[in-house]
Amino acid sequence: MVDTFTPSERSRIMRAVPATGTSAEKKCETILRSLKLRFHKQARLPGRPDFILKTSKLALLVHGCFWHSHKDCKNAVLPASNSTYWAQKIERNKRRDRRIRRELRKAGWRTAVIWECKLRNFDSVARRLLKLTNRRRENL
Repeated sequence: MVDTFTPSERSRIMRAVPATGTSAEKKCETILRSLKLRFHKQARLPGRPDFILKTSKLALLVHGCFWHSHKDCKNAVLPASNSTYWAQKIERNKRRDRRIRRELRKAGWRTAVIWECKLRNFDSVARRLLKLTNRRRENL
């Protein structure tokens, strides 16, 4: 399939994709608030994790399935057009993700990735966050 946009139009469209405040981040924030977990957004740590929970020393990274190549996810399929560019772009993102998680661990933080597609199941993500923070729902 050939791209229906000119390179300059495609560039403009891609620049409009937000880096922060995505719908996935908003869903994750809703879950964190519902669990009454204290968090900070966009902390000044390596890679600017989406959320940090200081008391648990946990850095949460909310990843879009396409942009971070969620393995075996239907939302992570690369476009057929300009496939070389996209494969290189996604591979750079994956390398950067590994580097950031390594840097956060070296700084003493535990890390967890919350995938965009998983946020459709509120209870599953909530259970995982409670487990990661060693909290129980009945204590809240």
